[in-house]
Amino acid sequence: MIESVDIAFHLDQLHPDRALFPATSSSTKDQTIELVQTVSKLYQKTFGAGAMKIALPKVPGYLDDRGAEYFIRTRTAGHPKKKSPVDWPSADPEEDWKAYETSLKPIVDLLDRDTSGPFFMGETFSFADAIAVAHLVWFERGDKAYLKRISGLHGGALGRLYERVKKEGWIDGQGEDKEWSVPQKSQL
Repeated sequence: MIESVDIAFHLDQLHPDRALFPATSSSTKDQTIELVQTVSKLYQKTFGAGAMKIALPKVPGYLDDRGAEYFIRTRTAGHPKKKSPVDWPSADPEEDWKAYETSLKPIVDLLDRDTSGPFFMGETFSFADAIAVAHLVWFERGDKAYLKRISGLHGGALGRLYERVKKEGWIDGQGEDKEWSVPQKSQL
């Protein structure tokens, strides 16, 4: 399994006490699955609306040399104009931010619809929240100022979500540098 939703479904079956697709008094499991699919599609739209131009150029800076080379080579090969991701931002980065911020609004609207808590389902964490927080952590890894900017957008709902997840300790260790040896092909 390599798709995150498939992995989440598998974990949901293994650990029903910590459901990622929970049923609550106000929603069924099927409604939660629909919510997750909607949030996932909305985040996919953010990539075309500026997120890739903002966050992807930072990725090589936090990879080791081998990973950075691979990342740049593969993303350049997949780009329609064969541009390195380092060169993807617009001439005016604020254009990228404006498009990205606009694309986040439907996500924030979904997040804000249940005001009983910081999660998409009020006080109940679901895989929809995991998608949103992963996105925030990815931006934070590229530049802590990015997380601060996103956290304050559209009334701060994404910031409240991030802070709650952080308070719970669910993202401890994210963004930390870890050292370990990676075997070379000749050592395998």
